[in-house]
Amino acid sequence: MKKRILQLLNIHDDEVFLVSRFFLLQLLQGIGVAVFNTIALTLFLNRFQPSLLSNVYVVSGALLLVIGYFYTKIEHKLPVKKTAPGVILFMGFSILLLRFFLIYDQSPWVIFFMFCWYYACLLYTSPIP
Repeated sequence: MKKRILQLLNIHDDEVFLVSRFFLLQLLQGIGVAVFNTIALTLFLNRFQPSLLSNVYVVSGALLLVIGYFYTKIEHKLPVKKTAPGVILFMGFSILLLRFFLIYDQSPWVIFFMFCWYYACLLYTSPIP
């Protein structure tokens, strides 16, 4: 059965370990991003009117431009082996920081920024370029 699945997915025997780690990474990132989206959207809609969603997209676009500029600079200086874990750790740390601000500051701006930050996390942790 395992041999058939590997053949179907065109995975060679020497690639099994690497590909299975990649699948696990994408699964865990997908779960994390889905949970983050659910929480951010729920908090946003609980605090703001849905008509403000357009503002989130505009701010998210500006945020992605800034992050993209720095990401491009880092990506050209460091190998992927260091860049990918760095991006994952940075996104995880930023989400924990947002959680900290949510605990101690119930400001609407924290929730607004959290929902905008979701789109940055989605783009930079996605395997699709």
